Amino acid sequence: MYTEFFTDALTLLDIIKIGSIAGLSDAKGEHRTTISRRIQRLEFHLKNTVITTKSGRVELTPYGSELIPRLQAMVQHMDRSFSQLVQKQETQKMQVRFFNNIGVYYFFIDECLQSLLAINPDISIEMTSYTYYQMLNFGSVSKSLFDQFDVIFIHDALIHLINDEEWLVKMRLQTTHKLYASEYYLKTHPAINDPQDLRKHICIYNNLLPTKSWLLQDEQNKPNEHAVTFEQSIGCDAVIMQYKLTKIGYGVSLIPESVVKSDHQTLVNILPNLSSKPFTTYLLVNSESYKNPIIKKVITAMIDTLNNLEYWG
Repeated sequence: MYTEFFTDALTLLDIIKIGSIAGLSDAKGEHRTTISRRIQRLEFHLKNTVITTKSGRVELTPYGSELIPRLQAMVQHMDRSFSQLVQKQETQKMQVRFFNNIGVYYFFIDECLQSLLAINPDISIEMTSYTYYQMLNFGSVSKSLFDQFDVIFIHDALIHLINDEEWLVKMRLQTTHKLYASEYYLKTHPAINDPQDLRKHICIYNNLLPTKSWLLQDEQNKPNEHAVTFEQSIGCDAVIMQYKLTKIGYGVSLIPESVVKSDHQTLVNILPNLSSKPFTTYLLVNSESYKNPIIKKVITAMIDTLNNLEYWG
């Protein structure tokens, strides 16, 4: 009962902050009916109506107006108590939960593990990954999943899914996509001396970028842009498969420069002056998790490690 009451009270405070049940539904990725039932359950326990709805906007009843300050005080007290409890448990066993962009997960996160595990012998790490395609298509549903994690790596095209009151940006990793192919592929296919020569080649793409064309910028002559439309292609939902197919020799790829640097593989950078616009991946930490001293040490260790890798611009 107490857990339900606390959950329902937090939901009510969120509704008041946003102004409507529909707005909270969009922000949290939860169904409106679920939110409404929590308020009904809260009102049942309190034996009073706390809000009314008018033209989609919520208004406090006289009882609700008296209740809100008390609920806010209760939540603040619980928050302080939780923070004190977390600090006392610094030396106890704990699990750090990561939600990783699959590119970060596959190419970079292993570089950080040794420094993270060295922080404390009682630290355990749990890692979950996602593809850009999954989040692009199911992001509104996934908002409620973020609460399960302490640390998130997320691409800038998905940052709108994040509640900036709940997550802190601790690092920005920026890279560009450049054209790469294997030596084997280049030896067995026509030469590429100009962006339009790519029409004669198999182009391997991932869905971070448009699927039938690439817009490339000339680094030496900034105003110049080249729109490359390709005819034969292989599409991937993740950079892992795109990179693998490129190494094997299936075609030409527009791949993050940081990925190629991290794997220390011999791929040839074709037309090196050309690249995509910069892309950014954000390292985020849950604001509540960050109150834990061990989580702070984890974030510091990750930032130090990633900065030293020199894969990013």
